[in-house]
Amino acid sequence: MSDPNLTLKWAQIEEWLKAARSHLRVKEDFQTLEILTRYQDFLSHNELELAMNSLHEVGEHQPQGYRFWDSLCQAAMHLGLESDVECFATLCMQAKGNSGR
Repeated sequence: MSDPNLTLKWAQIEEWLKAARSHLRVKEDFQTLEILTRYQDFLSHNELELAMNSLHEVGEHQPQGYRFWDSLCQAAMHLGLESDVECFATLCMQAKGNSGR
């Protein structure tokens, strides 16, 4: 039997990842679709960090809005991945600054 707190935490992280995916701006090319397929596979197998990394990979290659980076930042925070939190927070602030132009 799994820990109910852990199950709740995983569900929250999954929601942040799904939010990031919903804000993802993608160019429909083969490489992007392949990465997003991996993201979905990782998510369905509860490989949350790998799913997050897949979204990050797509986000690095195509300009993204601050909501995308903020959602990834929240997921990384809940996963306890401090270096990713810092990276995504920086990207979020950059995207927020670019949206005003």
